[in-house]
Parts: sequence; structure tokens; C-alpha cells
Amino acid sequence: MLQLPRKITNDVDLVDPLRRYLRSEAKKGNGGGVWSSIFGGGKESSTEEHEDALAQFNDLRKRATSTSNSTAVVMKNLAKYFEQISYAESKFPVGDSIRVKFLWNNAFSRKKKKRSLNTLSEEKICVLFNMGCVHTELAIEADADALQEKARHFRLAAGVFAATKGFVVEEDVSKMNDLHTETLEMCEAISIASAQTCFYEKAVKAKMSPKTLCKLAMGCKSLFEDAISKAESTKIETKSHWISILSVQRYSFEAAAFYWRAQVEHDEARENGTGYGVEVARLVEALKFLDKAEEVSNMNYKGEDEVMEAVDNLRKKIKEMHETSETDNNSVYMESVPDADALKTIEAKVLVKPIAFDVLNELGSKEHGDDLFRSIVPSVVTEASVEFKSLLEKRVEEMKTAVRESNDMAKATLASMGLPAALEAEDSGQTIPESTRARLSAIRMTSGGGVAGLLNKLGDADKMVQQAEASLGRVRKNLSEEASIDSRYRSKYGSRWTRSRSDAASKQLYGDLKMYVRTLCSTARRICFDEKHVQVRGKDERSENGKRSYTNTSAILHKCVENSE
Repeated sequence: MLQLPRKITNDVDLVDPLRRYLRSEAKKGNGGGVWSSIFGGGKESSTEEHEDALAQFNDLRKRATSTSNSTAVVMKNLAKYFEQISYAESKFPVGDSIRVKFLWNNAFSRKKKKRSLNTLSEEKICVLFNMGCVHTELAIEADADALQEKARHFRLAAGVFAATKGFVVEEDVSKMNDLHTETLEMCEAISIASAQTCFYEKAVKAKMSPKTLCKLAMGCKSLFEDAISKAESTKIETKSHWISILSVQRYSFEAAAFYWRAQVEHDEARENGTGYGVEVARLVEALKFLDKAEEVSNMNYKGEDEVMEAVDNLRKKIKEMHETSETDNNSVYMESVPDADALKTIEAKVLVKPIAFDVLNELGSKEHGDDLFRSIVPSVVTEASVEFKSLLEKRVEEMKTAVRESNDMAKATLASMGLPAALEAEDSGQTIPESTRARLSAIRMTSGGGVAGLLNKLGDADKMVQQAEASLGRVRKNLSEEASIDSRYRSKYGSRWTRSRSDAASKQLYGDLKMYVRTLCSTARRICFDEKHVQVRGKDERSENGKRSYTNTSAILHKCVENSE
């Protein structure tokens, strides 16, 4: 069972940079909007409610990174700090608008030099890594007989390291090779191999059959062999040291597997009357594996007293059994001792898997805390709100301009043809001047003129209305999906889901959406009226193929009115 080293960090003042950011954003809200509603128009007194939260956040980091507290206390504080970072990283753009230096050392470096990380996401990765390491510490500190508890902590550690890999993928941690994917995979493999070791020791104490014990020991061997492979692919400074530690474990467990298998073959030989030579061969190979373990230990690793003591005890047992078996075979059974290649492969049995990381399980229901900055709207929401508002205003202005231009052009064209006065004169039996008739005929012959041209331009405005309505629909869909997710998690986690309600946080956005929908409806009504008017006036000038309808505009109009309510 192996303990993994924690990362060490320096104290960091989080209060001052976060306070300055909040005050800066509050001042931006003087003209209204989300921040204004939160901070009261930029008054300094409006940030007082966050002073205590800032102090708690800062204090929580100190306690989570302390080396003086007990291991169990450190684990709880790490989980609490991790939870608050998860809340805060969407609200504070640390590394962008907020400058903070998080100094962390390399856990697998002999040097004490610390590297600077600049974002809350990178800070969270370091905290999560330490949670995995602390789980291995808790496993080692547990009572010697509490093997089930030891195994659980190692499995939890493996789950934490597996989760850390998912966070690292999206972050730039190239300067911290202990956070590389290869290193995290090594830590996961070491943790799960140590968990298997606990089950093996428990089985030994329970005096299970040699057949079961040899399979469990071989399972330990295969897992430590996998950990060695993972360690070889890392770039950590202490690679050779850790490979040596893992190699001692690998050879020791393979020796144990051969020892227990020799006992199985001894019992089978007594039952069948043959097989004593195979028993001797197993014990010979077991001693060779122990020789390799001691050789690795003497070269690159000054083994821990506990580990090397276990190796020595195993050697005594194997040597004693080997001497007896060899004497009996040479004097009584006189069977040939087969080569190692002729021995049957021992089946490996692995009983452990990582326990998936869940910060709520680490905290417990009683320890789960509220979001310290729950009243602050995430920065991504405010940015999206501003972007949406700007885009919508731009689209509305474009539509207004297009409608005005179409109206002006229609009026000018009709006036140039003496319309509608000329039509009224024709209806009353008055004579229309020949020059006017000639101009009307020429316009009819021009594809882009007359009613057809006007309808085409109104059609362009119609399309712009449809595009704007589609944009509003996407915004409405996103708000609806966000509300659905909030409702689902609120139902799932109950009181543990402490985020502000979706309908409250999105109230202003729904208000803006309704305003812009009504503006869009007004524009659609105007287009619909103008198009219908031109169609009626020009009904005698268009062929059947030239007819068009304003069904789309009417549909958009009705939909807009319906959704704005």
C-alpha cells in the first residue's frame, strides 16, 4: 500500500482582487442592467453583503491547503473549497479581468520551487489532485485491521485521479508535469493496486484457500505491473524512484502468487501421487522473484522498513517450504523439476474498481454548503445578455430602415405615374393622358418596376422579419432549456441545489425578450399592411404567375403576438 505526495502551495490573498472586480462591475451598472440590480447602481455599500463571503472564501483556501491540520479535517476543507471554486469560476473571470497568482509545487519533484497558475480552473485541478493524495494518506492512517476502510479510501483516490484527468483536458497545465494525463493515470493505477493489496491481506488474515490467495496475489502483481507501465510514460523527476517502489511490490506479489500456488500443487500431488517436481519449481521461481525485488531495492530504492520486512518474512516462508519440498522430492519422489516455461500460468483475479468522484459524497449532506456568491449572476450570462441586446437592436434598426426605404420608393414610384389620382380618374370615366399611359406601359414591361418591384422589396423586409423572429426563437429556446435543467437538478438534489431559481435570474432577460417581440410584431404589422395595400392597388397589373401572398408575414405576426403574451 502506497501513499502519494500532496502538492504544496503558498498563501494567496483572494479578498482584494475579487473585491476590486465586484466594485468595478457594480460601477458599470449605473446605467441599469443586471449588475445595477445586484449592486444598487454602483454604491460601495452595495458590496458589503459580499465582504463576508470573500473572507470565508479566502479562509477556506487557507484551511484547505494547511499542512498542520489532521488529515480528515484537511479532506473536508479541500472538498468544501473545491465546491466553492466550482461555484465561483463561472462568476469571477480569474486570469482574465482578475489577476491572481496561485503558486503550487510539483508533487513529484525533489525541488521546492513553485510554479504560478492563473485561473480558478487550474486551482481546482490542484485541489482535486490533493484530494486524491489525502485519500491515500487516510488509507495508510486507518487501523491495520480496518482493511475494508483502507481499500475504500484507495478506491476513492483512484476515482478522484480519474476525474482530474477530465478537468485537465481543457486546461493548460503543461508547466506542471504532475498534472499531465500520464502522471494522473499512474496515480490512479497505484491507488487501485493498493486497494487490491488490502483485499489480498484481508484474505490472508481470513485464511482463505491457497487457490484463492494465489489468484489475488497475481491480481496485485498485474495491477502493479500496469502502474509501472504508466510510470514509465511520465515525465516526473522522480520517475526512477517510483518505478523502483512499484517494481519491489510487483516482484513480491508474483513471489507470493507462486508460493500459494506451490501449496495448491503440494495438495494435488499428495492426492494424485505426482506433481512434487512442479511444487519445487514453483518455489524456486518464487525465490528468484524475491531476489529481483531485493536487487531493485538495493539499487534505486531504500525500501520502507514495513515493505522490506514483509519481503523478508515471505522469503523465510518460501525458503522453509522449498527446503522441505526439495528434500522430500530428492529422497522419496525423485521427480524431475520442470523449467519455469513449462509451468501453467496463474490466473489473476482483480476485485477492485475506482469509486467515481462526487464532491457531495465527499462532503456529506450536513457538510454541503451554500454558494457563497449565489446572488452574483455568472459573467457569461451578463455577456450573453449584452450581446443579445446589441444584436436585437441592430436587427430591429435594419428592419425599420428597410421598411422606410420601401415606403418612400413606393410613394415616389406611384407619384411619378400620377397614381393613385390617375386610377381614380379612369374609374370615373375621365381621360388619362397618353404620356401617362405610355409610362405605365413601359413600367409594366420592366421586371423590376411597378407593383412587382415593390412587392420584391417588401419581400426582402419580410425575410428580415423572419430572421429576427428565428433569433428570438433561439433565445427563447435557450432560456427554456436552462429553466428545464434548473428544475431537473432542483428536483434531483432538493435542498442541496442552492443556485438561484431560474425564473428569478432570467426575469430581466424575459422582460427584454417580450419588449423586442412586441417591436418585431409592430414591424411585421406594417409590412403586412403595406404589402396587402400594394397588392390590392396593383391587382390589374399582375399576371397570375406574378401573384404572391403575405402568408409568411401573417404567420410570423400571429406567432409573435402569441409568444409575447
